[in-house]
Amino acid sequence: MAGGAGGNFYGGDATESTAFVGSDENRRAETTTTRIRGMTSASRSRNLVPSLIPFDSYNTARIEINRGANSVLVGLGSPAGIIDHSPSEAGWRNEHRVAVRADNFGSFRTALDLNRVVLKDRLAFRVAALNDQTKYKQDPSFRDDRRYYGAVDRKSTRLNSSHVSESRMPSSA
Repeated sequence: MAGGAGGNFYGGDATESTAFVGSDENRRAETTTTRIRGMTSASRSRNLVPSLIPFDSYNTARIEINRGANSVLVGLGSPAGIIDHSPSEAGWRNEHRVAVRADNFGSFRTALDLNRVVLKDRLAFRVAALNDQTKYKQDPSFRDDRRYYGAVDRKSTRLNSSHVSESRMPSSA
């Protein structure tokens, strides 16, 4: 199934005359599957480890899409393909980014990404945060999403280094 503004394409069976579904349940689904090459849904992974965690651009370094048999060669993909998300790692440069977005429905999204080098060529950390309060044209539809991400890189020698990262998505009460 592929979600979109015009409906959800799901293939259906040969007896159906339309390929679009008008059901509200499918339209409101946060994690609609993504079809690649018209086959089944693509597998999703995070750093090549199967994952159901939805990804967002606030902490994304790279998204890789492999179609077809290439995904099976990795050992965990669907024949349709795989979508791999790689979160940002701590880098060896001081940098920061703040993003603010609003729309005419009252949505408000803020994202922070901060990378700092603590000890030159030895220790660096990255923190990222997201507060996404999405509102839609139809009241009382909304989606609140808060996420936190942290990563630490440490080099003890030229050939020995370690990387640790953690993501949090607090549950709403």
